[in-house]
Amino acid sequence: MTCCGSPAYAAPELIQGKAYIGSERGTYSNPHWLSPGSILLLNQMMQVDPKHRVTVRQLLDHPWMMSGYDSPVEWHSKLPVRTPT
Repeated sequence: MTCCGSPAYAAPELIQGKAYIGSERGTYSNPHWLSPGSILLLNQMMQVDPKHRVTVRQLLDHPWMMSGYDSPVEWHSKLPVRTPT
């Protein structure tokens, strides 16, 4: 019942004046032309439950993201990073 996101990135149901139910869905289709590695990564990123979703730190070290690079992107933050449990 509250505004979530900006108009350019709002869920379609919000623009239609309906309640946001995105967290209840959790279903999507992967395009057939995506590589198996990218599909695995997308599945990890699109997890409805945040406890099962890939973290930014894990994303930076992910094999698909590292393809063609010798070392991962260095993580710099002024805030402490929560490690997954």
